[in-house]
Amino acid sequence: MNIAKIIKQHCLILLIVPLVLLSGCSVASVSAATTQAVPTTLQVHRVNLVSANHYRPFSPRTITNQQQVQRLYNAMQALPQRNTTSSAPQFCPQDAGLEYQLDFFQGHTLIQQAIFDPEGCTSVRIGKNDVRAASESFAQLFAQTLGISRNELAPRPLFSCTPHSSCSSSAP
Repeated sequence: MNIAKIIKQHCLILLIVPLVLLSGCSVASVSAATTQAVPTTLQVHRVNLVSANHYRPFSPRTITNQQQVQRLYNAMQALPQRNTTSSAPQFCPQDAGLEYQLDFFQGHTLIQQAIFDPEGCTSVRIGKNDVRAASESFAQLFAQTLGISRNELAPRPLFSCTPHSSCSSSAP
């Protein structure tokens, strides 16, 4: 009789422990889903996708003014989706191949990456597949956040190397 009582207690414990663990997980996932990370720092790098074009150097920027970072982040999130499924052709101005890599952090934790293309059909790619149509007001806010003029976002190359005009090398 003593053994039967011990077995019942162990079975009861084996049933209760998983329920407690599962209930804790569901509370954690709900709170994580309802709490949205707020960026506090922005790191920006300019990327030249066309190696034949040579630009003035652009020093990477780290923006620590939380109001500026959050204003840009919110503006980015509010941009409309770009229609990439339309069968109609889309005509864009020339794009010289400059992009800006945006890394939004909360403290030391990376919470969002995005790519801003300020030329051609201006766009912001948030993560891997979320493409937004960037507006002129977004481009101006981005330039203001970096502390540069709107024209400096898409400067003309200092020179370009083409098959018809080779680049002279400084090496002998």
